[in-house]
Amino acid sequence: AAKREPVANITDLTMESVQVQAMGAIPGTALVVHVQDGQGNTEFEQAKTITLANGIVDVPLNLALRRGGEHFLDVTLKRANGAVIDWASIAFETTSRSGIGDIVLKSTVLAADAPLVGTVGLRDIQPGAKLTLAVTDAYERVVARQTSSLAPGATSHAFSVPLPPSLCAMHRVEATLSDAQGKIDWAQTEFTIPNRDLDNFIFLMWSMAPNNWTQSAVNRTLASMGVDSLDMPGLTGADADGMDAACRNAAWTALRSIPYITRIASKQRTGLARKPCLTDPAHLEAWTAGLRGRAEAAAPYGPIAYTLGDENFLVTAKLDVCQSPTCLVAFRNYLQKQYAGLADLNAEWNTTFATWNDVMPTTFNVAK
Repeated sequence: AAKREPVANITDLTMESVQVQAMGAIPGTALVVHVQDGQGNTEFEQAKTITLANGIVDVPLNLALRRGGEHFLDVTLKRANGAVIDWASIAFETTSRSGIGDIVLKSTVLAADAPLVGTVGLRDIQPGAKLTLAVTDAYERVVARQTSSLAPGATSHAFSVPLPPSLCAMHRVEATLSDAQGKIDWAQTEFTIPNRDLDNFIFLMWSMAPNNWTQSAVNRTLASMGVDSLDMPGLTGADADGMDAACRNAAWTALRSIPYITRIASKQRTGLARKPCLTDPAHLEAWTAGLRGRAEAAAPYGPIAYTLGDENFLVTAKLDVCQSPTCLVAFRNYLQKQYAGLADLNAEWNTTFATWNDVMPTTFNVAK
């Protein structure tokens, strides 16, 4: 009814060809082809002019892909003036003869003056093949590069790459296999060089580093403005994986962390025994394990400190906590060190406790 039907549609798309149905002749139509891998690396790009007339046209793509694995193909139809007519996308997989396996690092956490040492797994290496290792940091600088010729049939390559003094914790090493015709395969892995030195002056912001693009953009903006550290809340009850992800996200924006690894707070409204009781052995064991797990997860990223929480409190309500069994034992043991005997305590407190096990703290209402 609105007469806004498209002048052409992409009706089918495979890795071999694209099928276009045109409602009439469209002179100067451009077909833009783009292929990338799962990490967003461009593997193939092409723009060519095709002739569209009324009816269906099959256009071969002739993708020159040498790398195996998963690929993402995007094709776009454009008019001569650049206006988009239609587009389509598919994912597909291919296999390759030669390739790279895993990159295995001797250590993923390096000292400031240590080289990067490891091995790269290889598959079906042909004559003339080369392997290039490129190390980049969170500032997207290439800080080291090393290229080696490979022996035909090699199954692995051992390397030791000297590194310059680092300006941030996060680094990435990418291995690229190539020959005279170009790139064949590539792989990457991460490592850290935690900086545990403290400057005279630290520009700290209260912010978070979750897995979302918006916060990452905010943190990159903070870093560009001179902020060098984040005081990161929201991690009090995080597991080790959550702590690792947050500190890693902050480090990839070139920011150091002060992660929250715990907080003392209870919102209970009734009772004289705090929940949880801070002297309960089971709670202490779980609490300590959580602290250790979160601290160890953050350590590879070089936190300048750990925070035990802000605005800590025993309870929000007006409760005389804590009168749990373990707290009462500690309370009575303390009193026995303060008084020569139970009679002295009774005399001073104006009480008539028969044994030390009968001694109870005075509540606020009673004291009034």
